[in-house]
Amino acid sequence: MNKIILFWASSWIVLSFCFLPFPFTVLPDVGFWLSKLIYPLNDAVCSWFGVDVQHSYLVSDSLAFYSTSGILAVVSGLLTAFTAWKWKEQLAKIQTVLFFSLILFLSYFLIRYGLDKLFGMQFYTPAANTLHTPVGRMGKDILFWTSMGTSSFYNAFMAVTEVSAGILLLFNTTRFLGLITGFGILLNVFAINIGFDITVKYLSGLLLAGSALCLCFYSSRIRFLLGAPANEQPVPHASQVWVLLVFLPFLVDLFVTYRDVTPKNPGSSYTVESISGGSRLIHTEEIIRIHFHPEGYFITESKQQEFTSFKMGNDRQSVIINKRQVPIFIKENQLSWREEGNDITWNIKEINLEKMELKQDKTHWYFEAVKNLH
Repeated sequence: MNKIILFWASSWIVLSFCFLPFPFTVLPDVGFWLSKLIYPLNDAVCSWFGVDVQHSYLVSDSLAFYSTSGILAVVSGLLTAFTAWKWKEQLAKIQTVLFFSLILFLSYFLIRYGLDKLFGMQFYTPAANTLHTPVGRMGKDILFWTSMGTSSFYNAFMAVTEVSAGILLLFNTTRFLGLITGFGILLNVFAINIGFDITVKYLSGLLLAGSALCLCFYSSRIRFLLGAPANEQPVPHASQVWVLLVFLPFLVDLFVTYRDVTPKNPGSSYTVESISGGSRLIHTEEIIRIHFHPEGYFITESKQQEFTSFKMGNDRQSVIINKRQVPIFIKENQLSWREEGNDITWNIKEINLEKMELKQDKTHWYFEAVKNLH
């Protein structure tokens, strides 16, 4: 009976990975196509909860993700029943394929998220306006992301840990150690996503469930580590060469993804010292700082530390306000603002973001050193 349950759970999680609309770089977007195929069924299920997922069913943590998981649980149950009835003698072989499918998915995502941290794709340097936003006005997810982005040491530590766990999974002799390490990492990530309300709960939960399921095949070793009597049990086995060959497309995807990656620019911030002329579009007298967001936004900060963002033109030489395009130009310590034929001059001074306290990536080994800083 336990083998049937493991088979059902394995097929369920593997199918869930296959239906995951994850944006691979060179691998086929199978998950997007499969998700679109079952959209009518997802739409019907989600409508029972009064949720319209027409525009969100491919968005991380949408209700359709969980609906898909429920649908696939039923499909996996039917496949398991059919396999146990018609192909019972092939059950062990198919289970081995499912097991190594999970291993490859786990290895890929652990290595990918480790490299994300190493190359600054995840927990990157906070944007200029974020560095000036009061903590009390941040959402928990932004606060966590910002804090993580200020520590190069911790990011490097997590990157090495995740990449190492992913590599260990690929080899027969180190797979158990990789699963133990990966489970601890993924349990922490899942707890973070819940505690800080980060919208990657479904994927992190899927990865955690996958690692826990793979560890079930090593239950005798776990009992031995806990000091309980245990007999050695056979674990799914495959040729080392075949495992590495099948992982090769994932490796190519990782290589292409990070081949030309450059660290994200946090943007820039300026103190507004004075403004010559008045604007009819924004309250210039209230503005104390302006920020240029790396994603192409012009952000003003008022005396009350309220932030207002405006989309910039593609050339980054204009700001769009109320569907009007306002040309801007920065030269030395002045920003020229041309509004309906009226020229407004902003006298500004650039802020050195690297000298901000939050950006100081330091470690103090004794209390007095910290105390002397204040």
